[in-house]
Amino acid sequence: DLRKKDNSYETDSLSDLFNNVKQSIVSGKADYLDVLKDIFSNYMNFVNELRQTISNLNKYQKAGSKEGTVNFDFKSFFNDLSNIRDKYKNPTGTVDDPFVFKSRLFFQHQKDGTYLRTIDGQEVHYSDLQQVNNAADALEKLLKGINGISVSIQRRGGEPDVDIDCRGRIDCTDLEKLLNDLSKKVSNTDDINQTEFELFRKTIDALDKKINTNLDELSKKYSTANSNYDNFVKIVSSTMNTLLEMAKGFLRF
Repeated sequence: DLRKKDNSYETDSLSDLFNNVKQSIVSGKADYLDVLKDIFSNYMNFVNELRQTISNLNKYQKAGSKEGTVNFDFKSFFNDLSNIRDKYKNPTGTVDDPFVFKSRLFFQHQKDGTYLRTIDGQEVHYSDLQQVNNAADALEKLLKGINGISVSIQRRGGEPDVDIDCRGRIDCTDLEKLLNDLSKKVSNTDDINQTEFELFRKTIDALDKKINTNLDELSKKYSTANSNYDNFVKIVSSTMNTLLEMAKGFLRF
């Protein structure tokens, strides 16, 4: 936030500059670092829960009645995967049934045409609607660039305030494809031959690889964000200290 001055030649004081930098740090943490942290943490929970099921096929299989065959409990496997899908695809928002990401961006319109947003008790000011839209667009771009989640961004209420609801859910498309295939097998209690079972395992392995790839990408995004944020804070702190020393030196003359 660098709010517009009535006098275009007016120079911001050092205090104003520090305040603007502080607001950038607060909003950057809320709309960048914390967002990726929440998504990474919750997606990892999904991956761990799903892998506990798909990596433990022995729980559902036993030797067939004939050599070279396998008896697999497709119904139990289908039910266990369905429970995971239902939990993460249609979350209620409770502690045990979480959105992978949920945030509300509320920008309160002020009499002078600026907007005020409060983040963890800290005030962040936006000079006009364009800055508000830029902040919302940046968050939307970040969210939609993440594989493995589906994003819903809705504006609530009317002007002049801006109220944006952001929610992210696990993208269960690949899991649903697997469940669709399994639904055709749940009534089958007969043994299947080893070749058919190996093809089935390859489908499971493909899903496992996909979710792990998504998790790896998320991990890298979060690690990069964390590093960028730390470096930004360090550089800003160093610059602010230098400016303070320069100001003190100037005042001594």
